[in-house]
This record gives sequence, C-alpha cells and structure tokens, in this order.
Amino acid sequence: MIVAIAQNSHAVRVHYIVWHASVSLVVVVLATALAAILLDEAGGLIWRRRRRARVARRDELTELRTRHDLLDGARGAEAPMPLARAATQPAPSVDPDA
Repeated sequence: MIVAIAQNSHAVRVHYIVWHASVSLVVVVLATALAAILLDEAGGLIWRRRRRARVARRDELTELRTRHDLLDGARGAEAPMPLARAATQPAPSVDPDA
C-alpha cells in the first residue's frame, strides 16, 4: 500500500460537472473505492429490506392459509375447488333442442 501511495502521489486534474480540482492520484483512487463501497452497501441494505419484507409477507400468508384451512376443517365446510382443478372439469352440456 505504501509503495502504491508513493508511486501515485503526483497530482492529477479532476473535472466533475462544474467542479475542477487538482489532487493526488492516490486520493482519487481511494475516494472512488470508498464511494463504490458505500454505494454497494446501500444497495445491499435496500435489497435485504425488500427481501425480508417479501419473506415476512409470504410467511404471514402461509400462516393465514393454514388457519383458514384448520377453521374450515373444524366446521366441516368443504374447501372451494382450486381454479386449476376447476378448469379441468368438463363443462356442462347444453341441449340445443331445449
């Protein structure tokens, strides 16, 4: 690290939008690395929060479905037929002469 600092200590001109500066190359490299790390951590934080919320919603939905199924079973109610199974049932025949 010390060798890299010593070899890259010369000043470079940096232009960013309307901002201009003359700084050491090692400062530019370290500032860029720090900005990349901070952006990566911020992106990871956002992703983790969204993932946790999605998992929590899924777990809550599973729990609610389980409770609903248990209540339906205790009442003796017949569970509604899932749409996939209902779609495979034959359609009632219609007599055209009637």
